[in-house]
Amino acid sequence: MRILPLLLLLTMFIAPAYAEEKAAAPAGEPPAAAAEQEVPKALTESNPHMKEMNEKAKELAKVLTEEEARALAPIRDNFGVLRSIDIARKSVEEAVSLCAEKNPDLKNDITTRHKTWDSEIAAALKMQEKTLDKVVNKDRFKNPAQIKEYLGSIDKAAHYADESIEKKIITTPDACKNLMGSMDETQKTILGLVTEMKWPGDAPAATPEQGGVATP
Repeated sequence: MRILPLLLLLTMFIAPAYAEEKAAAPAGEPPAAAAEQEVPKALTESNPHMKEMNEKAKELAKVLTEEEARALAPIRDNFGVLRSIDIARKSVEEAVSLCAEKNPDLKNDITTRHKTWDSEIAAALKMQEKTLDKVVNKDRFKNPAQIKEYLGSIDKAAHYADESIEKKIITTPDACKNLMGSMDETQKTILGLVTEMKWPGDAPAATPEQGGVATP
C-alpha cells in the first residue's frame, strides 16, 4: 500500500491553489521528474513513523492467519485513502481561507462552494469510517486492538509526511478561480472513490440513519 504517494497526489489534485516550493524541474528534465524528487522526502527514513509502521506490519505478519491477512488488505488500503483525503481536505480549507482573504470579491463564491464541497465529502468519509469500525472486530480478527494500532501508525506516518512537504499557497485571482472551478470534478471523483470502497465480507456501508453523515 502506498498511502504517502497517494496523500501527495491527492493534495496536488484537489488543491490547484497549492504549489510545491520546489516543484519546478531542473533544466532539461520533464515536469514529472520534479514530482518524483519530492516524494522521497515523505517516504524515506526521515519519517520517524515509517519505522513504527513497518515494525507493526512485521508483527502482524507473524500472527495473522491467511484469512485475517486477506481481510486486512482492503481495510488497510481503504483506511489510507480515507485518511489521505481527510488530510487533503485541510489543505484545501487553508487555501480557500487565504483565497477569500486576499480576494474579497471572490470570498462569497469560493467559501460557499467550498462549504458544499467539504460537507458532502465529509459525510461520505464519516459513513465509511462507521464501516471501518464495523469490520475491525473480534469476529474477523483475534486481536482487533493490534489492527487498530497498525492503522494508527499509518495515520501518524501520513500526517508527518504531509507536514514535511513544503507548500506555498498561491492566492492570485486566477489560481483561486481555478481552485473553485476544480471542485465540481474533484467532488465527483472523491465521492466515487469513497462510496465505491470494497470491504472484507462485502460489509454494507453505514447509512445516514446509522449516524454516518457528518454535520456540516
